[in-house]
Amino acid sequence: MLKIVNVVWSVGLACILSLCMRAAVVPSLDLQTLVANSDVVVVGVLELHQGISPNGDRNPGEGPQLRTGVVHVDQILKGRINVGTVEVQESLSEESQGYSSIPIDKCRIVFLRYRNDGRYEVTSPYYPSVVGICGYHSSANADLDRVIDQLGAVLSAKSSVPQDRVEAINDLATVENSNVIGVLKKALENEDRLTRVSASAMLLLQNNISGLEIADTALRSGESDLPSFLRHNLLYGISEGIKDERAIHMLDRLLHLPESDTRRAAASALRHIGSKAAIDPLISALWDVDFDVRYYAVIGLAEITRESDRRPLMDEFKEHEQSYLTYWRNWSRSK
Repeated sequence: MLKIVNVVWSVGLACILSLCMRAAVVPSLDLQTLVANSDVVVVGVLELHQGISPNGDRNPGEGPQLRTGVVHVDQILKGRINVGTVEVQESLSEESQGYSSIPIDKCRIVFLRYRNDGRYEVTSPYYPSVVGICGYHSSANADLDRVIDQLGAVLSAKSSVPQDRVEAINDLATVENSNVIGVLKKALENEDRLTRVSASAMLLLQNNISGLEIADTALRSGESDLPSFLRHNLLYGISEGIKDERAIHMLDRLLHLPESDTRRAAASALRHIGSKAAIDPLISALWDVDFDVRYYAVIGLAEITRESDRRPLMDEFKEHEQSYLTYWRNWSRSK
């Protein structure tokens, strides 16, 4: 099954996490929970690491190495601190753990919790920070809203690079909050195409069709420079997010593109819409050369017409595909 792919950018290249060589299974980011579990959330720059402590001489298997650093605070999004710097302890990444570290000399939103010795440690070793922008100060009242506002500032700042904007959009997609929709809609107007397409994918995943035209253009134009992870996320947003009847016309067009993964996403979306207006496009998909497209067409028609006995599970369809196709093709001629 498809899922949203997050990316790590390095030297201008995108690395799809599900394909990277990592031994650990890294949990998905949940920004809302991360904020709730943090005692302090700040925007700042990690400028110094003071070395490894106190387990730097440990033997393998005795636990993670730890290091301390100083975050120079630009804004406090949650909690209180009395000084302009925060000393932070974090675990160094090991292949078997999949931990991440706060990037040095980059403005980040850092999530912290108190230690008994008066210092701080990162709330999550997997997500110690997310992208931020210094010099912007949110006036929102709630902790989570200030974090959302800060990520929105990343999207609108002219100084932001495309990979930072894509990261911000992926982070926002983990939050169920009405303010996120507004931020993503604004990102549709960004002059950077990757930002617009990323925002479109995340809006579609939430059944918001504001970016439908952007998605349609990106997929039908066959833009060869669209990163594979972004195309994947766009198709996932269509396949699993769209429930709005107003998308049917576009989905019908996508059903006639040469790429089978695009046709699968369109057929899946038509099935999820579940409207009688989706019947004709689903009928045309009964003759598609791709097995999955034909399957989505069959179960979509069965669900819309409420003929549960004509809605097979995948294994049943594999064994008796021709029987189901014959039934629905004949049905389409007599309807």
